[in-house]
Amino acid sequence: MLAAIRAAVAANHKRNATKDLIDALVLGGVMTKRKLWSSLEKHKEYLLSPVDFEKELLARAPQCWSQNQYLVNLMTAANQYYIPPFKKGKEAQDTIVYEAMVEAIFLERLTSIVLKDKEVLYQSLDIWPHLVKEEHSTDYKKFHAFGRAKYFSVQYVLQGCVDAFKKNHIGKTNGALTIPINILEAVFEDLVHKNTKNAKTGAYLAWYNPGRWKNNTLTGAGPTTVDGTKIAYRYPLPKLWSDLYTVWNLDFVVTEFEDWVEFPPKLLIPAVSCYQEEPHHYIYGRGVALWIFINYNMLKNYEHHAAGNSLYNWNIRNISIDLAKVNLESATHYVKTLAATDNSLGEKIKDEISSAFNDIKKKTHTFYKAARSGLEKVKNQLSGVFGRLFGKIDKRVDEKKKKHWVP
Repeated sequence: MLAAIRAAVAANHKRNATKDLIDALVLGGVMTKRKLWSSLEKHKEYLLSPVDFEKELLARAPQCWSQNQYLVNLMTAANQYYIPPFKKGKEAQDTIVYEAMVEAIFLERLTSIVLKDKEVLYQSLDIWPHLVKEEHSTDYKKFHAFGRAKYFSVQYVLQGCVDAFKKNHIGKTNGALTIPINILEAVFEDLVHKNTKNAKTGAYLAWYNPGRWKNNTLTGAGPTTVDGTKIAYRYPLPKLWSDLYTVWNLDFVVTEFEDWVEFPPKLLIPAVSCYQEEPHHYIYGRGVALWIFINYNMLKNYEHHAAGNSLYNWNIRNISIDLAKVNLESATHYVKTLAATDNSLGEKIKDEISSAFNDIKKKTHTFYKAARSGLEKVKNQLSGVFGRLFGKIDKRVDEKKKKHWVP
């Protein structure tokens, strides 16, 4: 993978990457008439500094990837597959990869800034929704269901984080429902594409949610807290949970999108993937990167994405669906490690997850076959099934309130 990226960058050596970065900032609404947001003025030197792909991404990020054994397993397995080249030729393929790397620099720099400066997050939540929803209001109403659902859910979570920063306080169970809901949005899409093994991996992640009333010294699970300029979400075995989330979402985006090349950076840039020393900050950093990524892509290519269309077709869905078996093996390892760490997390909970997942899977496939031409109808019918799973999670939160139970 790295060799192909370096080759694509080399093939575009005549292009000015720093100028391309500035163009990306303009397209993403971060600069207007070459003027940055007021909150970014003090970060101008870093944000607009000359681009160095090797130093910022290609040499640094793999050091963090290597500390995620689940990711190592997935990449090792992927190397055994033949990934067909882009149909329009190598020059077009190199251009796609190069431009994705410029966007990765944009994402890395802006995410790094937001994780250190809350004011930039505040301003983004004021400016971007206005640009996306009002200036493109006609197109926005046509935006495909998954994109709209994801936009609203990420915005809702980050607005809650802003409120927490301003009060310097956040509810202990914050994220106990919103994070599973975000995950299950993607689980549904995986099931529609019959990516069953990856969907099941997502179901495990959704079940072992953060936001506990008390600290569990065995698993590291505990209350959600404000931690300086970040929010700490403490899911069980936070390092392994974050490792598993990375590979699950990586497989999801490659399966979901035909123009998948630009999606992996939101998971693999150093600002997101170098969480090993503070894994409880992972999901907040990933949420920030996703917020930046969604807004940039909505503004950059509205006419394509509004109708749910891809910018180009480089479909390798059959490969990503097959690779999902590696993720499910990693999910099994996570659950077994968790059970071994705290023996109260045993077969009963695993059986409950499997039962809920199988119900969702069965209903998804039934409705999908019955309403192939009307995906919105499918989603409406499935809401009751997801409601049952959310209800189970909600019930667990209520039980913790009453008993201070700590899974």
